[in-house]
Amino acid sequence: MGGVAALAGLAACTGRTPDSNSSGSGTGNETGGPASAQPGSGLAEAEETIETEVLIVGAGAAGMMAAYEAAIAGAKVTVISNSPDAVSTNGSMVSGTSAVDTTYTREYGQTDVTTDDLFKVMYAFSHGMINARLLKSCIAMQPGNIELFDEMGIAMNIGADRYDSGIINVHLFGTEGKGQIMQDFITARGDVTFVYNTEGTEPLMEGQTCVGIKAESDGKVIDYKAKAVILACGGYVANAERLKAKFGCEIVPLATPYQTGKGIDIAEAAGAFRENVDCLGLSDVVGANMTNGFNLFNPICMPAMYGGLLVAPDGRRFFNEYDLAMASMSYGGEPLIHVKQYYAVLDEAAMKSHTEPGGYYGYMGNPACWVSGSLLYSQPIDGFDDLLAQAMDAGWAFKFDSVASAASSLSLAGLEETVTEYNAICAAGNDTQFFKRPEMLKAIDTSGAIYVLQYNPGAFNTAGGCRTDEFCRALTSEFEPIPGLYIAGVENGSLYGRPYFVVGGNMSGLAYSSGRLSGQQAASFVKA
Repeated sequence: MGGVAALAGLAACTGRTPDSNSSGSGTGNETGGPASAQPGSGLAEAEETIETEVLIVGAGAAGMMAAYEAAIAGAKVTVISNSPDAVSTNGSMVSGTSAVDTTYTREYGQTDVTTDDLFKVMYAFSHGMINARLLKSCIAMQPGNIELFDEMGIAMNIGADRYDSGIINVHLFGTEGKGQIMQDFITARGDVTFVYNTEGTEPLMEGQTCVGIKAESDGKVIDYKAKAVILACGGYVANAERLKAKFGCEIVPLATPYQTGKGIDIAEAAGAFRENVDCLGLSDVVGANMTNGFNLFNPICMPAMYGGLLVAPDGRRFFNEYDLAMASMSYGGEPLIHVKQYYAVLDEAAMKSHTEPGGYYGYMGNPACWVSGSLLYSQPIDGFDDLLAQAMDAGWAFKFDSVASAASSLSLAGLEETVTEYNAICAAGNDTQFFKRPEMLKAIDTSGAIYVLQYNPGAFNTAGGCRTDEFCRALTSEFEPIPGLYIAGVENGSLYGRPYFVVGGNMSGLAYSSGRLSGQQAASFVKA
Protein backbone atom coordinates (compact mmCIF):
# COMPACT_ATOMS: atom_id res chain seq x y z
CA MET A 1 0.00 0.00 0.00
CA GLY A 2 1.77 3.13 -1.22
CA GLY A 3 1.84 6.52 0.46
CA VAL A 4 0.93 8.25 -2.82
CA ALA A 5 -2.28 6.23 -3.08
CA ALA A 6 -3.15 6.97 0.53
CA LEU A 7 -2.60 10.70 0.06
CA ALA A 8 -4.71 10.64 -3.09
CA GLY A 9 -7.48 8.96 -1.13
CA LEU A 10 -7.25 11.69 1.50
CA ALA A 11 -7.54 14.41 -1.12
CA ALA A 12 -10.59 12.74 -2.59
CA CYS A 13 -12.19 12.53 0.84
CA THR A 14 -11.45 16.04 2.04
CA GLY A 15 -11.79 17.78 -1.28
CA ARG A 16 -8.49 19.65 -0.90
CA THR A 17 -4.98 19.51 0.47
CA PRO A 18 -3.24 22.37 2.25
CA ASP A 19 -2.18 25.10 -0.16
CA SER A 20 1.58 25.56 -0.04
CA ASN A 21 0.96 29.31 0.06
CA SER A 22 -1.67 29.19 2.78
CA SER A 23 -1.18 30.36 6.34
CA GLY A 24 1.09 27.98 8.22
CA SER A 25 2.71 26.35 5.19
CA GLY A 26 6.33 26.50 4.21
CA THR A 27 9.54 25.54 5.94
CA GLY A 28 12.42 27.21 7.66
CA ASN A 29 12.70 30.19 9.96
CA GLU A 30 9.91 32.66 9.17
CA THR A 31 11.18 35.29 11.59
CA GLY A 32 14.90 34.93 11.18
CA GLY A 33 15.43 34.56 14.93
CA PRO A 34 17.11 31.68 16.74
CA ALA A 35 15.14 28.68 17.96
CA SER A 36 14.14 28.89 21.60
CA ALA A 37 12.40 26.69 24.12
CA GLN A 38 9.20 27.89 25.68
CA PRO A 39 9.46 28.76 29.39
CA GLY A 40 8.12 26.49 32.07
CA SER A 41 10.11 23.25 32.22
CA GLY A 42 13.12 24.58 34.06
CA LEU A 43 15.39 22.30 32.05
CA ALA A 44 19.00 23.29 31.56
CA GLU A 45 20.42 24.18 28.18
CA ALA A 46 20.71 21.22 25.85
CA GLU A 47 23.88 19.19 26.00
CA GLU A 48 23.30 17.87 22.49
CA THR A 49 21.36 18.84 19.38
CA ILE A 50 20.02 16.19 17.02
CA GLU A 51 18.57 17.17 13.65
CA THR A 52 15.95 15.38 11.61
CA GLU A 53 13.19 16.27 9.15
CA VAL A 54 10.11 14.84 10.86
CA LEU A 55 10.18 14.38 14.63
CA ILE A 56 7.46 12.21 16.17
CA VAL A 57 6.87 12.28 19.92
CA GLY A 58 5.33 8.96 20.92
CA ALA A 59 5.70 5.41 19.58
CA GLY A 60 2.17 4.11 20.12
CA ALA A 61 -0.65 3.64 17.63
CA ALA A 62 -0.53 7.13 16.11
CA GLY A 63 3.23 7.54 16.34
CA MET A 64 4.00 4.30 14.55
CA MET A 65 1.64 5.06 11.69
CA ALA A 66 2.96 8.60 11.40
CA ALA A 67 6.49 7.26 11.16
CA TYR A 68 5.46 4.81 8.44
CA GLU A 69 3.81 7.43 6.23
CA ALA A 70 6.54 10.03 6.68
CA ALA A 71 9.21 7.43 5.95
CA ILE A 72 7.70 6.06 2.76
CA ALA A 73 7.23 9.66 1.58
CA GLY A 74 11.02 10.02 1.77
CA ALA A 75 11.45 12.06 4.93
CA LYS A 76 14.14 11.48 7.50
CA VAL A 77 12.22 10.51 10.63
CA THR A 78 13.10 10.37 14.31
CA VAL A 79 10.68 8.93 16.87
CA ILE A 80 11.20 9.64 20.56
CA SER A 81 9.20 7.91 23.28
CA ASN A 82 9.19 7.93 27.07
CA SER A 83 8.46 4.19 27.01
CA PRO A 84 11.37 1.76 27.30
CA ASP A 85 10.64 -0.02 24.02
CA ALA A 86 8.12 -0.53 21.22
CA VAL A 87 6.03 -3.16 23.02
CA SER A 88 5.45 -1.17 26.21
CA THR A 89 3.01 1.35 24.73
CA ASN A 90 -0.77 1.34 24.81
CA GLY A 91 -0.68 1.16 21.03
CA SER A 92 1.19 -2.12 21.14
CA MET A 93 -1.13 -3.59 23.75
CA VAL A 94 -4.50 -2.46 22.34
CA SER A 95 -6.74 -5.44 21.62
CA GLY A 96 -8.59 -4.26 18.52
CA THR A 97 -9.33 -1.52 16.05
CA SER A 98 -12.12 -0.25 13.83
CA ALA A 99 -12.75 -0.50 10.09
CA VAL A 100 -15.52 -1.44 7.70
CA ASP A 101 -15.40 -2.54 4.07
CA THR A 102 -12.38 -4.78 4.63
CA THR A 103 -11.58 -8.32 3.53
CA TYR A 104 -12.51 -9.45 7.02
CA THR A 105 -15.91 -7.75 7.16
CA ARG A 106 -16.79 -8.91 3.65
CA GLU A 107 -15.82 -12.49 4.47
CA TYR A 108 -18.01 -12.21 7.56
CA GLY A 109 -20.91 -11.39 5.25
CA GLN A 110 -21.22 -7.64 5.75
CA THR A 111 -20.98 -6.38 2.19
CA ASP A 112 -23.27 -3.36 2.24
CA VAL A 113 -21.70 -1.13 4.94
CA THR A 114 -19.38 1.62 3.74
CA THR A 115 -17.08 4.05 5.48
CA ASP A 116 -19.72 6.71 4.84
CA ASP A 117 -22.23 4.61 6.80
CA LEU A 118 -19.80 4.40 9.71
CA PHE A 119 -19.16 8.14 9.52
CA LYS A 120 -22.89 8.89 9.67
CA VAL A 121 -23.27 6.84 12.86
CA MET A 122 -20.20 8.30 14.55
CA TYR A 123 -20.73 11.91 13.60
CA ALA A 124 -24.37 11.81 14.70
CA PHE A 125 -23.26 10.35 18.03
CA SER A 126 -20.67 13.12 18.47
CA HIS A 127 -23.39 15.79 18.42
CA GLY A 128 -21.10 17.98 16.34
CA MET A 129 -18.33 18.22 18.94
CA ILE A 130 -15.61 17.33 16.47
CA ASN A 131 -14.15 18.32 13.11
CA ALA A 132 -16.37 16.49 10.62
CA ARG A 133 -13.87 16.63 7.76
CA LEU A 134 -11.12 15.21 9.95
CA LEU A 135 -13.35 12.41 11.21
CA LYS A 136 -14.49 11.55 7.68
CA SER A 137 -10.91 11.41 6.43
CA CYS A 138 -9.80 9.18 9.30
CA ILE A 139 -12.71 6.76 8.89
CA ALA A 140 -12.05 6.59 5.14
CA MET A 141 -8.45 5.58 5.89
CA GLN A 142 -9.37 2.76 8.26
CA PRO A 143 -9.69 -0.03 5.65
CA GLY A 144 -6.16 0.86 4.57
CA ASN A 145 -4.99 0.47 8.16
CA ILE A 146 -6.17 -3.14 8.09
CA GLU A 147 -4.41 -3.75 4.78
CA LEU A 148 -1.24 -2.37 6.33
CA PHE A 149 -1.51 -4.65 9.36
CA ASP A 150 -1.94 -7.59 6.99
CA GLU A 151 1.21 -6.51 5.16
CA MET A 152 3.04 -6.35 8.48
CA GLY A 153 2.00 -9.92 9.26
CA ILE A 154 -0.18 -9.01 12.25
CA ALA A 155 -2.97 -11.57 12.70
CA MET A 156 -6.54 -10.27 12.87
CA ASN A 157 -10.09 -11.57 13.19
CA ILE A 158 -13.55 -10.05 13.41
CA GLY A 159 -15.14 -9.15 16.75
CA ALA A 160 -18.84 -9.04 17.57
CA ASP A 161 -21.12 -6.01 17.48
CA ARG A 162 -21.09 -5.65 21.25
CA TYR A 163 -22.61 -2.17 21.13
CA ASP A 164 -25.58 -3.35 19.09
CA SER A 165 -24.92 -0.58 16.56
CA GLY A 166 -25.85 -2.74 13.59
CA ILE A 167 -22.31 -2.46 12.21
CA ILE A 168 -19.55 -5.07 12.38
CA ASN A 169 -16.35 -3.05 12.54
CA VAL A 170 -14.04 -4.30 15.29
CA HIS A 171 -10.94 -6.15 14.10
CA LEU A 172 -9.24 -7.99 16.96
CA PHE A 173 -5.47 -8.34 16.97
CA GLY A 174 -4.16 -11.88 17.29
CA THR A 175 -0.46 -11.05 17.53
CA GLU A 176 1.24 -10.07 20.76
CA GLY A 177 4.10 -7.58 20.87
CA LYS A 178 2.93 -5.96 17.66
CA GLY A 179 4.75 -2.73 18.48
CA GLN A 180 8.11 -4.32 17.69
CA ILE A 181 6.71 -5.88 14.51
CA MET A 182 5.54 -2.46 13.41
CA GLN A 183 8.86 -0.84 14.23
CA ASP A 184 10.81 -3.45 12.27
CA PHE A 185 8.45 -3.07 9.31
CA ILE A 186 8.82 0.72 9.35
CA THR A 187 12.60 0.86 9.72
CA ALA A 188 12.95 -1.50 6.76
CA ARG A 189 11.16 1.02 4.55
CA GLY A 190 12.78 4.32 5.26
CA ASP A 191 15.23 6.46 7.19
CA VAL A 192 13.65 6.09 10.64
CA THR A 193 15.32 6.14 14.05
CA PHE A 194 13.51 5.16 17.24
CA VAL A 195 14.80 6.54 20.54
CA TYR A 196 13.28 5.28 23.81
CA ASN A 197 13.40 6.37 27.46
CA THR A 198 13.23 9.93 26.19
CA GLU A 199 10.59 12.41 27.39
CA GLY A 200 9.62 15.37 25.22
CA THR A 201 9.16 18.37 27.49
CA GLU A 202 8.56 21.56 25.52
CA PRO A 203 8.54 22.95 21.99
CA LEU A 204 11.42 24.66 20.28
CA MET A 205 10.08 27.72 18.48
CA GLU A 206 11.34 30.17 15.90
CA GLY A 207 8.79 32.90 16.16
CA GLN A 208 5.45 31.17 15.61
CA THR A 209 6.99 28.12 13.93
CA CYS A 210 7.67 24.88 15.78
CA VAL A 211 11.15 23.67 14.87
CA GLY A 212 11.65 20.86 17.32
CA ILE A 213 11.30 19.54 20.84
CA LYS A 214 13.42 19.83 23.95
CA ALA A 215 13.66 16.42 25.57
CA GLU A 216 15.25 14.70 28.54
CA SER A 217 16.83 11.25 28.64
CA ASP A 218 18.49 9.87 31.78
CA GLY A 219 19.10 13.39 33.04
CA LYS A 220 20.55 14.57 29.74
CA VAL A 221 18.83 17.45 27.95
CA ILE A 222 18.66 17.15 24.17
CA ASP A 223 17.30 19.53 21.55
CA TYR A 224 15.68 17.61 18.71
CA LYS A 225 15.55 20.05 15.78
CA ALA A 226 13.07 19.23 13.00
CA LYS A 227 11.23 20.80 10.09
CA ALA A 228 7.97 19.25 11.32
CA VAL A 229 6.88 17.85 14.69
CA ILE A 230 4.07 15.34 15.27
CA LEU A 231 2.75 14.98 18.83
CA ALA A 232 1.38 11.46 19.40
CA CYS A 233 1.89 11.05 23.15
CA GLY A 234 -1.24 9.08 24.02
CA GLY A 235 -3.18 11.20 26.52
CA TYR A 236 -2.87 11.40 30.31
CA VAL A 237 -4.52 8.34 31.83
CA ALA A 238 -1.36 7.68 33.87
CA ASN A 239 -1.48 11.17 35.41
CA ALA A 240 -3.65 10.73 38.52
CA GLU A 241 -3.57 14.41 39.45
CA ARG A 242 -4.72 15.50 36.01
CA LEU A 243 -7.43 12.84 35.89
CA LYS A 244 -8.83 13.98 39.22
CA ALA A 245 -8.72 17.63 38.18
CA LYS A 246 -10.48 16.97 34.89
CA PHE A 247 -13.09 14.39 35.91
CA GLY A 248 -13.50 15.07 39.63
CA CYS A 249 -13.14 11.47 40.81
CA GLU A 250 -10.54 8.76 41.28
CA ILE A 251 -10.03 6.70 38.12
CA VAL A 252 -8.01 3.50 38.00
CA PRO A 253 -5.53 3.63 35.09
CA LEU A 254 -5.80 0.43 33.06
CA ALA A 255 -2.78 1.21 30.96
CA THR A 256 0.97 1.54 30.74
CA PRO A 257 2.48 4.32 32.89
CA TYR A 258 3.72 6.48 30.01
CA GLN A 259 0.60 8.50 29.17
CA THR A 260 1.33 11.59 31.26
CA GLY A 261 -0.18 14.36 29.12
CA LYS A 262 3.11 15.85 27.94
CA GLY A 263 1.84 16.14 24.38
CA ILE A 264 -0.95 18.46 25.48
CA ASP A 265 1.49 20.55 27.51
CA ILE A 266 3.84 20.87 24.55
CA ALA A 267 1.06 21.84 22.17
CA GLU A 268 -0.29 24.50 24.55
CA ALA A 269 3.20 25.89 25.09
CA ALA A 270 3.54 26.23 21.32
CA GLY A 271 0.32 28.27 21.22
CA ALA A 272 -2.28 25.61 20.38
CA PHE A 273 -5.80 26.04 21.71
CA ARG A 274 -6.89 23.52 24.33
CA GLU A 275 -10.35 22.18 23.52
CA ASN A 276 -12.79 21.73 26.41
CA VAL A 277 -13.99 18.20 25.64
CA ASP A 278 -12.18 15.27 27.26
CA CYS A 279 -13.23 11.64 27.08
CA LEU A 280 -12.32 8.39 28.79
CA GLY A 281 -11.92 5.01 27.16
CA LEU A 282 -13.55 3.19 30.06
CA SER A 283 -13.10 -0.51 30.77
CA ASP A 284 -15.30 -2.78 28.67
CA VAL A 285 -14.52 -6.15 30.27
CA VAL A 286 -14.22 -5.93 34.05
CA GLY A 287 -14.52 -3.39 36.82
CA ALA A 288 -11.67 -1.91 38.83
CA ASN A 289 -11.09 -0.38 42.24
CA MET A 290 -8.45 1.69 43.92
CA THR A 291 -7.66 -1.14 46.35
CA ASN A 292 -7.12 -3.84 43.76
CA GLY A 293 -5.95 -1.59 40.95
CA PHE A 294 -6.47 -3.29 37.62
CA ASN A 295 -6.27 -6.98 36.86
CA LEU A 296 -7.93 -7.89 33.59
CA PHE A 297 -7.81 -11.56 34.56
CA ASN A 298 -9.53 -11.24 37.95
CA PRO A 299 -13.10 -12.46 37.36
CA ILE A 300 -14.28 -11.04 40.68
CA CYS A 301 -14.18 -7.69 38.87
CA MET A 302 -16.76 -8.88 36.33
CA PRO A 303 -20.01 -8.18 38.27
CA ALA A 304 -19.51 -4.48 37.65
CA MET A 305 -20.42 -5.15 34.01
CA TYR A 306 -23.32 -7.55 34.52
CA GLY A 307 -26.19 -5.08 34.31
CA GLY A 308 -27.49 -6.09 37.75
CA LEU A 309 -28.18 -3.82 40.69
CA LEU A 310 -25.55 -1.09 41.06
CA VAL A 311 -25.71 1.64 43.68
CA ALA A 312 -23.83 4.83 44.51
CA PRO A 313 -22.32 5.53 47.97
CA ASP A 314 -25.75 6.68 49.18
CA GLY A 315 -27.06 3.18 48.46
CA ARG A 316 -29.34 4.24 45.61
CA ARG A 317 -29.49 3.31 41.94
CA PHE A 318 -28.13 6.05 39.71
CA PHE A 319 -28.68 4.89 36.11
CA ASN A 320 -29.85 2.09 33.81
CA GLU A 321 -27.32 -0.65 34.52
CA TYR A 322 -28.06 -2.41 31.22
CA ASP A 323 -26.37 0.51 29.43
CA LEU A 324 -23.14 -0.40 31.22
CA ALA A 325 -23.56 -4.04 30.29
CA MET A 326 -23.96 -3.12 26.62
CA ALA A 327 -21.90 0.04 26.06
CA SER A 328 -19.43 0.10 28.91
CA MET A 329 -16.76 2.19 27.17
CA SER A 330 -19.32 4.67 25.88
CA TYR A 331 -22.55 6.13 27.26
CA GLY A 332 -22.98 3.11 29.52
CA GLY A 333 -19.78 3.77 31.43
CA GLU A 334 -20.11 7.55 31.54
CA PRO A 335 -22.37 7.56 34.67
CA LEU A 336 -19.62 5.83 36.66
CA ILE A 337 -17.52 8.98 36.72
CA HIS A 338 -20.40 10.95 38.23
CA VAL A 339 -20.32 9.09 41.55
CA LYS A 340 -17.47 8.75 44.02
CA GLN A 341 -17.63 4.94 43.91
CA TYR A 342 -20.19 2.36 42.96
CA TYR A 343 -21.21 -1.02 44.35
CA ALA A 344 -22.56 -4.22 42.80
CA VAL A 345 -25.16 -6.00 44.94
CA LEU A 346 -25.67 -9.75 44.41
CA ASP A 347 -27.41 -12.57 46.25
CA GLU A 348 -26.22 -16.09 47.01
CA ALA A 349 -27.64 -17.60 43.81
CA ALA A 350 -25.99 -14.98 41.63
CA MET A 351 -22.61 -15.63 43.20
CA LYS A 352 -23.04 -19.41 42.99
CA SER A 353 -23.76 -19.12 39.24
CA HIS A 354 -20.09 -18.37 38.62
CA THR A 355 -19.25 -21.98 39.43
CA GLU A 356 -22.01 -23.55 37.34
CA PRO A 357 -22.44 -24.30 33.61
CA GLY A 358 -23.64 -21.25 31.76
CA GLY A 359 -22.11 -18.86 34.28
CA TYR A 360 -23.84 -15.64 35.21
CA TYR A 361 -25.25 -15.28 31.69
CA GLY A 362 -27.07 -18.58 32.11
CA TYR A 363 -28.30 -17.51 35.54
CA MET A 364 -29.90 -14.50 33.86
CA GLY A 365 -31.71 -16.76 31.41
CA ASN A 366 -29.38 -16.21 28.43
CA PRO A 367 -30.92 -12.87 27.38
CA ALA A 368 -30.37 -12.50 23.63
CA CYS A 369 -30.18 -8.71 23.94
CA TRP A 370 -27.01 -8.92 26.03
CA VAL A 371 -24.32 -9.61 23.43
CA SER A 372 -21.40 -9.05 25.82
CA GLY A 373 -22.94 -11.48 28.31
CA SER A 374 -22.98 -14.34 25.83
CA LEU A 375 -19.39 -13.62 24.80
CA LEU A 376 -17.76 -12.88 28.14
CA TYR A 377 -19.83 -14.14 31.05
CA SER A 378 -21.33 -17.45 29.93
CA GLN A 379 -18.80 -19.85 31.45
CA PRO A 380 -18.05 -21.02 34.99
CA ILE A 381 -15.00 -19.45 36.56
CA ASP A 382 -12.19 -21.71 37.73
CA GLY A 383 -11.18 -21.09 41.33
CA PHE A 384 -13.97 -18.59 41.86
CA ASP A 385 -14.34 -19.22 45.59
CA ASP A 386 -10.64 -18.67 46.19
CA LEU A 387 -10.67 -15.47 44.15
CA LEU A 388 -13.65 -14.21 46.11
CA ALA A 389 -11.91 -14.97 49.39
CA GLN A 390 -8.86 -13.03 48.23
CA ALA A 391 -11.02 -10.04 47.30
CA MET A 392 -12.65 -10.15 50.73
CA ASP A 393 -9.26 -10.25 52.41
CA ALA A 394 -8.18 -7.26 50.29
CA GLY A 395 -11.20 -5.30 51.51
CA TRP A 396 -13.21 -4.61 48.35
CA ALA A 397 -15.61 -7.59 48.36
CA PHE A 398 -17.97 -8.21 51.25
CA LYS A 399 -20.46 -10.85 52.45
CA PHE A 400 -23.33 -10.02 54.80
CA ASP A 401 -26.19 -11.95 56.34
CA SER A 402 -28.72 -9.28 55.39
CA VAL A 403 -29.25 -6.13 53.34
CA ALA A 404 -29.55 -4.17 56.58
CA SER A 405 -26.15 -5.38 57.71
CA ALA A 406 -24.62 -4.45 54.35
CA ALA A 407 -26.16 -0.99 54.49
CA SER A 408 -24.93 -0.38 58.02
CA SER A 409 -21.41 -1.76 57.56
CA LEU A 410 -20.71 0.09 54.30
CA SER A 411 -22.68 3.27 55.14
CA LEU A 412 -24.98 2.68 52.15
CA ALA A 413 -27.82 4.60 53.75
CA GLY A 414 -30.49 4.01 51.12
CA LEU A 415 -29.66 0.39 50.27
CA GLU A 416 -32.54 -1.28 52.09
CA GLU A 417 -35.12 0.95 50.45
CA THR A 418 -33.37 0.54 47.08
CA VAL A 419 -33.45 -3.27 47.23
CA THR A 420 -37.13 -3.20 48.15
CA GLU A 421 -37.92 -0.86 45.25
CA TYR A 422 -35.74 -2.84 42.84
CA ASN A 423 -37.37 -6.14 43.74
CA ALA A 424 -40.80 -4.61 43.16
CA ILE A 425 -39.61 -3.40 39.74
CA CYS A 426 -38.35 -6.89 38.91
CA ALA A 427 -41.60 -8.50 40.04
CA ALA A 428 -43.57 -6.16 37.78
CA GLY A 429 -41.14 -6.61 34.90
CA ASN A 430 -41.22 -2.87 34.37
CA ASP A 431 -38.40 -0.54 35.40
CA THR A 432 -40.32 2.69 35.90
CA GLN A 433 -37.23 4.32 37.40
CA PHE A 434 -34.57 3.98 34.65
CA PHE A 435 -36.32 1.69 32.13
CA LYS A 436 -33.93 -1.25 32.11
CA ARG A 437 -34.95 -3.97 29.67
CA PRO A 438 -37.23 -6.59 31.26
CA GLU A 439 -34.83 -9.40 30.26
CA MET A 440 -32.18 -7.85 32.51
CA LEU A 441 -34.36 -7.54 35.61
CA LYS A 442 -33.61 -10.13 38.32
CA ALA A 443 -34.74 -9.67 41.91
CA ILE A 444 -32.30 -9.85 44.83
CA ASP A 445 -33.09 -12.80 47.11
CA THR A 446 -32.90 -11.25 50.57
CA SER A 447 -33.49 -14.51 52.44
CA GLY A 448 -29.84 -15.54 52.21
CA ALA A 449 -26.40 -13.96 52.10
CA ILE A 450 -25.86 -10.61 50.36
CA TYR A 451 -22.61 -9.84 48.55
CA VAL A 452 -21.39 -6.32 47.81
CA LEU A 453 -18.39 -5.50 45.60
CA GLN A 454 -16.86 -2.03 45.57
CA TYR A 455 -15.61 -0.37 42.37
CA ASN A 456 -14.11 2.80 40.96
CA PRO A 457 -14.23 3.66 37.26
CA GLY A 458 -11.26 2.34 35.30
CA ALA A 459 -10.03 3.71 31.99
CA PHE A 460 -7.69 2.46 29.27
CA ASN A 461 -6.95 5.96 28.02
CA THR A 462 -8.09 9.53 27.76
CA ALA A 463 -9.00 11.37 24.58
CA GLY A 464 -8.96 15.10 24.09
CA GLY A 465 -6.38 17.82 23.74
CA CYS A 466 -5.58 20.75 21.50
CA ARG A 467 -7.51 21.82 18.42
CA THR A 468 -6.40 20.87 14.92
CA ASP A 469 -7.71 21.37 11.41
CA GLU A 470 -8.71 18.55 9.07
CA PHE A 471 -5.03 17.88 8.31
CA CYS A 472 -3.99 17.46 11.97
CA ARG A 473 -2.23 20.84 11.97
CA ALA A 474 -2.30 22.39 15.45
CA LEU A 475 -4.43 25.53 15.58
CA THR A 476 -4.21 28.63 17.74
CA SER A 477 -7.20 30.23 19.47
CA GLU A 478 -7.55 32.32 16.29
CA PHE A 479 -7.80 29.12 14.20
CA GLU A 480 -4.42 29.77 12.57
CA PRO A 481 -2.14 26.74 11.93
CA ILE A 482 1.07 26.65 13.91
CA PRO A 483 3.66 26.01 11.20
CA GLY A 484 5.45 22.71 11.65
CA LEU A 485 3.23 21.30 14.42
CA TYR A 486 0.80 18.38 14.04
CA ILE A 487 -1.22 16.41 16.60
CA ALA A 488 -2.28 12.79 16.10
CA GLY A 489 -4.01 10.14 18.16
CA VAL A 490 -6.02 10.60 21.32
CA GLU A 491 -4.44 13.97 22.11
CA ASN A 492 -6.03 15.45 18.99
CA GLY A 493 -8.75 17.64 20.45
CA SER A 494 -10.81 17.81 17.24
CA LEU A 495 -11.26 14.08 16.62
CA TYR A 496 -12.84 12.62 19.76
CA GLY A 497 -16.06 13.67 21.45
CA ARG A 498 -17.51 12.59 24.76
CA PRO A 499 -18.42 9.90 25.50
CA TYR A 500 -16.53 7.28 23.50
CA PHE A 501 -18.06 6.61 20.09
CA VAL A 502 -20.85 4.03 20.17
CA VAL A 503 -19.03 1.67 17.82
CA GLY A 504 -16.04 -0.18 19.21
CA GLY A 505 -12.34 0.06 18.32
CA ASN A 506 -12.35 3.74 17.45
CA MET A 507 -9.94 5.07 20.03
CA SER A 508 -7.25 3.09 18.23
CA GLY A 509 -8.89 3.23 14.79
CA LEU A 510 -8.86 7.01 14.70
CA ALA A 511 -5.40 7.09 16.26
CA TYR A 512 -3.96 4.87 13.53
CA SER A 513 -5.62 6.96 10.82
CA SER A 514 -4.72 10.36 12.25
CA GLY A 515 -1.16 9.09 12.65
CA ARG A 516 -1.04 8.21 8.97
CA LEU A 517 -2.65 11.50 7.99
CA SER A 518 -0.26 13.58 10.09
CA GLY A 519 2.72 11.64 8.72
CA GLN A 520 1.64 12.34 5.16
CA GLN A 521 1.02 16.01 5.85
CA ALA A 522 4.26 16.52 7.79
CA ALA A 523 6.29 14.90 5.01
CA SER A 524 4.55 17.11 2.45
CA PHE A 525 5.29 20.17 4.57
CA VAL A 526 8.95 19.21 4.85
CA LYS A 527 9.33 18.59 1.12
CA ALA A 528 7.47 21.74 0.01
